[in-house]
Amino acid sequence: DLALLGEPVPQPTELVELIEQVLAGSSPRSLERVALRWLGQRCTREAVRLWPALLTQTAGNKDEEAAEMMDDVEALLTLCKEHDLHLPQLKDLVAQGLPEEVVRMLASSELVE
Repeated sequence: DLALLGEPVPQPTELVELIEQVLAGSSPRSLERVALRWLGQRCTREAVRLWPALLTQTAGNKDEEAAEMMDDVEALLTLCKEHDLHLPQLKDLVAQGLPEEVVRMLASSELVE
């Protein structure tokens, strides 16, 4: 809840900066995921722009990461559809590291041009 951040309520640019700091740090992926979904409710376009940060592999369990990434992509696709936004561009390095099932999910989306 924004009330937790105190008064006055932060401006959208401040909210985006806060989430950018979370993503730039060494925060757990679970916190990054919650932070981006939270931002998606307030600054959808900016959340979509930052979403590729969730689509990079870590040194964790590959199967677990793939399942989480599928959920992240599904949430991204839903945000884009509901708000009539384009998918964010993925850097080549990020795209090459995506699990096969995530690539298939993205490729089958009506949002992919």
